[in-house]
Amino acid sequence: MARTPEQWAAAWRLLQTDSEGNITQPGWLERYPLPSVDLTRSMVLGIVLATHSNGCTGVTISSAAIKDGQLIVRYRERKMRTDVVEACAAAFMTGFDFGR
Repeated sequence: MARTPEQWAAAWRLLQTDSEGNITQPGWLERYPLPSVDLTRSMVLGIVLATHSNGCTGVTISSAAIKDGQLIVRYRERKMRTDVVEACAAAFMTGFDFGR
């Protein structure tokens, strides 16, 4: 969750690194500049998966709502299926979704 410009920039930078901080997506920030968000009116919620070795994984935020003073987030994670043959990108991929 990002409520300040610094938090938002740090969250966006995570998309170019693995869980140990190694850059796995060189040039990410140049190709995909930080989206502009008015953080005086909104906050950004993000879910970032660990880097996987194929493109058959992903995540989507389904909903977010305040209930009894708590933020409740529902999301779906897409995993590689084992019951069918899938054509997946043979590249290191980081599934993510952000919403405001």
